[in-house]
Amino acid sequence: MRRSPTPSGRAGGRGFWTAERIGVLERLWAEGLAGSAIAERLGTTKDAVVSKAHRLALEARVPDGPPEPRPSRWERRLAALAAGTGITVERLLALRRQHRGRPRGQGLFERCQYIEGDLKQGGRRCGRPTVRHADAWPYCERHLARCRRPHRAAAPATAEEVPAVDAQRAA
Repeated sequence: MRRSPTPSGRAGGRGFWTAERIGVLERLWAEGLAGSAIAERLGTTKDAVVSKAHRLALEARVPDGPPEPRPSRWERRLAALAAGTGITVERLLALRRQHRGRPRGQGLFERCQYIEGDLKQGGRRCGRPTVRHADAWPYCERHLARCRRPHRAAAPATAEEVPAVDAQRAA
């Protein structure tokens, strides 16, 4: 007969479940301790404790009702944001409802946000009504044309233009 590689007296080996350990298991199980807590005290695994409890036909512990639902990822993030900013969850939800449901192209701003001049020296936002745009840029027609002007690709230089450019640099 082949012996277990684990010496006697250790978890998983022969002789681990002595009468004394079984008595401790039965007592702690009756107190309602979790399997992992019992395993920690006995120096074994939770699975070994639960298996032994079933073999001993100890009373099965079934939860009274369904477990409490775990908050969704969005609810956890919302709670973390509320804790970090000091704003209540209700206020954050109100802000979300306020800005939710806008059709594409209708941004959060109704007035142009283009800054004219330097803000430190008396500059201000444009303030004209914004135009609807597929990307929802917060600009009026004039500033949208200015900010979203298509970039022209530089044409490759020809051999004739290269000496003219070099001559201008030398002068």
